[in-house]
Amino acid sequence: MPTSYAQTHLGKTIDQLEAQDLIDFFIVEREESLTLEFKSFCQRENDISLKEKGVMRAICAFLNSSGGLLIWGAPIEVRRDKGYKVCAGPLSPVEKRYSKDEFISKLSTKIIPFASPALFRSIEIEEGKYVYLFDVPESEVKPHQFDDRYFIRLDGQSKAAPHYVIDALFKQFKRPILHANLKATVYNLIKRKWNPSYAEDLIVIALEGSITNLSEAINDKNIFYIIRTDFGSFTDPASRGDQLREAFDDSLKLILPIGIPVEFSLKLHIRAGELINITNTLMLTVNLTAGGELSAPIKQTYIFYLQAILDNDGTVGKVNIAYSRDNPLPLE
Repeated sequence: MPTSYAQTHLGKTIDQLEAQDLIDFFIVEREESLTLEFKSFCQRENDISLKEKGVMRAICAFLNSSGGLLIWGAPIEVRRDKGYKVCAGPLSPVEKRYSKDEFISKLSTKIIPFASPALFRSIEIEEGKYVYLFDVPESEVKPHQFDDRYFIRLDGQSKAAPHYVIDALFKQFKRPILHANLKATVYNLIKRKWNPSYAEDLIVIALEGSITNLSEAINDKNIFYIIRTDFGSFTDPASRGDQLREAFDDSLKLILPIGIPVEFSLKLHIRAGELINITNTLMLTVNLTAGGELSAPIKQTYIFYLQAILDNDGTVGKVNIAYSRDNPLPLE
C-alpha cells in the first residue's frame, strides 16, 4: 500500500497540496478509480448532513478495500456518451468550515469499529469555501460498518458489500494496531553554581510517552520502544560515562489489551550552551519507534522547539518549549 494516495494521484502529500494544485489537477477530465473518489458540493436546504454521510460512506468503503483519496469539493461530474462519469473544470467547494478534530470525531462515532483516522486537510479556495481531502489507509482491522452497513469499492464507486465479501473480510488475518504518542516538557534547569558536579548548566527535558492498542479483541504482547534524538543524552553527564542519544525498552509490557495505554518516561539532558545562539532556540528532533510481537512497528518523528530566556550574565535562566509538531511516518 502506498504511503500517500495524494502523492500517488496528485504528485504531492496531502500536507503539501495547495488550492492551485487542485485547480490544475481538474483542468483535464478525471475519472474515479478503486483508490480515488470525487464528491462535488451543491448546497441545498438542510442537506448538509446527507453530504456528510456520503463522505463517511466513501471513507468506510476505502477502509474495507485498499484505501484511497477522497476529494470533497471536486467539480460537478459530467456523464459522457459511453456512460462513464468524469470530473473537470471549476471546483465546487464546500460552504461549511470543518476542523480536523470535528470531522475525525464524527468518523470515530459513525464508523464501527474505530479505525486509525484518515489524514485530513482543508484547503480554502475562496473566502468561506473549502475543499476537503481525506487520505485513507487500508484498514488492518476491517470490516467496518457505516449506518449498520458494510461498504467497499467496486468499479470505482462506494457500494454496499455483498455477503460473500463481508464473509471474506471477517476471515482475513488480523493483527493488533498500535498508536503511540510522545510529549516533552521542561523538567529542570540545573545551574552549575548550584551543583558543582556538572561541568556546565544543563536543561533536563522530560519525554513522556504512551502506546495504545486500538484493535478490538486482539491483544498484543512484548511491547517495545526505541527513542533517538539529535541533541542531548539520556545518561547523566555528571556520571562521566558514555553519552547516549538512544534509549530503548524491549520488555515494556508483556500483554497489551485494547484501550489501556502503557506509559513510559525518560529524562534527556541537553547542554544549556546549545541554546545560546542568534535566536536562542534549538530544534530538537526525537524519533520514536514502537511495536509488539504481533503488530507492525510504527515510527514517528517529533520536532520540539526549545526557546531560552537569558539572564543578565548571558547564561540561560529559563527554557520554554515554544512549539512542537509531530509527523507520523509508517515503516516501509
